[in-house]
Amino acid sequence: MRGSVALFSADQAEVERIAAVLRAAGWHGQRIDAPPEPERMPQAVIVDMDAGGAGELLRRIRGAPRLPAVLAMGSAGQPEAVVRAMRAGAQDYRVKPVAPDALIAALDALVPEPVDDDLPRITGMIADAPAMRQAVGMACRAARASIPVLLTGASGTGKESFARLIHDHSPRAGGPFQAVNCGALPEALVESLLFGHEKGAFTGADRRQEGYFRAAKGGTIFLDEIGELPLVSQVKILRALQEREVHPVGAAHPVAIDVRVISATNRDLRREVEARRFRQDLFFRLTGIEIALPALRDRVEDIPAIAQAHAHAVARLEGREFAGFEPGVTEWLMAQEWRGNVRELQSAVHRAMVLSAEPVVPLSAFMPQDVARPDVPAAPEMPEATGPEPPRGPEAIRKLAETEAEAIADALMLCRGRISQAARQLGIGRSTLYRKMDQYGLGPMGNRIQSEKSTETG
Repeated sequence: MRGSVALFSADQAEVERIAAVLRAAGWHGQRIDAPPEPERMPQAVIVDMDAGGAGELLRRIRGAPRLPAVLAMGSAGQPEAVVRAMRAGAQDYRVKPVAPDALIAALDALVPEPVDDDLPRITGMIADAPAMRQAVGMACRAARASIPVLLTGASGTGKESFARLIHDHSPRAGGPFQAVNCGALPEALVESLLFGHEKGAFTGADRRQEGYFRAAKGGTIFLDEIGELPLVSQVKILRALQEREVHPVGAAHPVAIDVRVISATNRDLRREVEARRFRQDLFFRLTGIEIALPALRDRVEDIPAIAQAHAHAVARLEGREFAGFEPGVTEWLMAQEWRGNVRELQSAVHRAMVLSAEPVVPLSAFMPQDVARPDVPAAPEMPEATGPEPPRGPEAIRKLAETEAEAIADALMLCRGRISQAARQLGIGRSTLYRKMDQYGLGPMGNRIQSEKSTETG
């Protein structure tokens, strides 16, 4: 599968015709009514300029962090549509109806056959960090085959996004993608939910259910948190994968299944096997290819692009303007630990966007809500005096504040903006450090971001 192409047109018959042409040439075409999310941006977008909203769609795509190739098309005798499309960001324009050979030739020119180094770019995944590029490259190579894939990594590293990437670039891209959180399945209902049941099979079974495996027919089933399944449920999964059939609860005969299996876990399944909490035969069945997803701390160079992409997504969701981050925000984001990985970073960006009404999001929007209250003066936390009492008076207090500000700036610089680490080195709490940073106008790297507030008292 070459990749995915989004189709924007009000003409359903034309959409179906183009989708068939794309499918025959190894592409997956899918109709859209709005710009795709940044993390799911296709390799190319075909826009029918005769459709209402085409210009607005092109404008919004042009503002995306990662741009797809754009092919516009329209009716004959409309030169103004050509100009409008090219000004809005289209790279090529064709008159309808576009002949199949011409359509594929245009796409081939806009989206060349990728080599491995190009895979992160064409998938729309943010992967500037070497560890992430390697993971994306493995995912794209795995997508071309039908081999089972096991995705491993800490919570929040994007395992479902990777599973969707594999599905979207596989021969099964036109089929359903069925995501199942195995950790949320009640043990008593695992068999019914996964494999289905007949009406009357048990108390409460008032209608027939096909189950997740059969719902994914012709596509992909994603078994997330597979390591959370109890042993008795693991046996049933193993039997389904080995026999390529399921036995719905209450059914007289098994039913064949046609699915590609991708699983994921944040556990070390090898240790789980050694501890006899996970079946070895199921582990081998699931790990045709194992892809380890890097934690965010191992792909720090991707943080700015991830933050920008999510900020644009939030802006669309909340119906507001986003013009970027204030100087110092990117450095601060790159210096944090992000133990919750991409999910935690995205939550922080969303929260900052909600707290700040400005188009340019300031650093203060990322601080805890109990920090930086200008109407509450921050009382300096100083250690108890062990020597002679220092001189009193306004001038002495000012010099003491200067010394404290310098100590905080030095700690922030030496800790490379890691707030928790700097607070520990200074012997104060995080909230106290945030207050003092605001009081002295210090950025996350110890730099001055505003004029120093007066510490004199009247």
